Amino acid sequence: MHSWAARHVLEQHAPPGGVFGFEKESKAKKNETAAERGAGGTAAPPLPPLPLPQQSSLPPPHDVMITNGNNPTLEAVLRLFCDRGDDLLCEEYTYPHVAESLALPAGIVPCPVACDVGSGSNGDDEFDGGYDDGGGIRPEALDAAIAARVAARPDGRAPKLLYTVPVGQNPTGAVAGRERRQKVYAVCRKWGVAIVEDDPYYYLQYGNGDGDGKAKKKKEEEGSEEEEQQQPLKGLHGLGASYLSLDVDGRVIRLDSFSKVLFPGVRLGWATAPRAVIDKLVCHLHGVALGAPPLAQVLTSALLLRGWGGGDDGPGGLGGPGGGGAGPFAGFERHVQTMQREYRRRASVAHAAASRHLAGLASWRRPAAGMFLWATLAADLAPVADAALARARSAGVVVVPGAYAHCSGDRERPCACFRLSFAGASDEALEEGIRRLGAALRATRGEMATE
Repeated sequence: MHSWAARHVLEQHAPPGGVFGFEKESKAKKNETAAERGAGGTAAPPLPPLPLPQQSSLPPPHDVMITNGNNPTLEAVLRLFCDRGDDLLCEEYTYPHVAESLALPAGIVPCPVACDVGSGSNGDDEFDGGYDDGGGIRPEALDAAIAARVAARPDGRAPKLLYTVPVGQNPTGAVAGRERRQKVYAVCRKWGVAIVEDDPYYYLQYGNGDGDGKAKKKKEEEGSEEEEQQQPLKGLHGLGASYLSLDVDGRVIRLDSFSKVLFPGVRLGWATAPRAVIDKLVCHLHGVALGAPPLAQVLTSALLLRGWGGGDDGPGGLGGPGGGGAGPFAGFERHVQTMQREYRRRASVAHAAASRHLAGLASWRRPAAGMFLWATLAADLAPVADAALARARSAGVVVVPGAYAHCSGDRERPCACFRLSFAGASDEALEEGIRRLGAALRATRGEMATE
């Protein structure tokens, strides 16, 4: 398992070299504070956008470790990097478990960063953040959020970590394009912030969202659903740049998981980070969890290396015979493409049903990755969002209110957004559920008109 993950990471996401240096500055900058780097007075000018580095011919100073899923690894990262009272930068709407179960109980304060969720493909462009991609963290907002936290802290220290889900973000479904990621990385480099890149949905990319959002949106508007379903799938080699591939100085910790592409119960993933970080993670995780489940490793390894195989690495290897195809990861790539095709179809079903039943009631974007549709209620329904979604629940429709995913963990926070999952429901259930949701929203609007 380790050899498979290591080779895959180094081939697909290899940083261009560099050292573990986000806490090791040059002697000339040793005494320079975070405030001096970017918060007034002697503020340094912002770094220009980083060009996408070319992959190095030499192995980067990163390593890979097998994990028992992303959540325990993320908890370990927070324990290693953060102290009680530290800030954790994250998307304004983020994976609820991060705030409720990991950060807040440890005394770590989630710090929201404004995001875009991409242009609305139902004719509403209110989500367009000015980048030709599928949404994600606004680099300008990230810079401002860090500056605000530096100014507010007596020690003038910047947050240590940015937690982000850049692909198929939970709950918004956003997919950060290359330009946006480059600028986010530049901001983190400016302030000395490490990036935790949580990518369980990375292989579930099936649409636009890597720097071609507007062009692809126009094509979608002009073409039919059938034509959209016939577009080439991304496979393993069309997935775009990760933060890890941009990492020139060792500030990215990338978390991957098999749970979304193989089966949920496998509880198996891998972490890629500078070797110094991996060494610490190994010590911590082996002390609290005794490593990833051996049976899951054996079964997954047998599936990847022997069951699928494929390529030119000899019997039983990554490219060995038996995979029915040439090239490394051939069998895994066919499986990933099958998953991409199926989730693209489910996303299309959800989008089409929303277009039929939620038009004029909410705005949303057509998903390009992951398994969620994120929507915002119309302006007149926003003040009564709780009542409208409660009516939907009484009709047997379960959606996640946006407040549940706010990084503050405050479920009572007013929010006009909601998340709809299309991961497990049948086509018929999706159609009927969204129809009932639309009926509940229209009934709520009707009650408002009679008051």
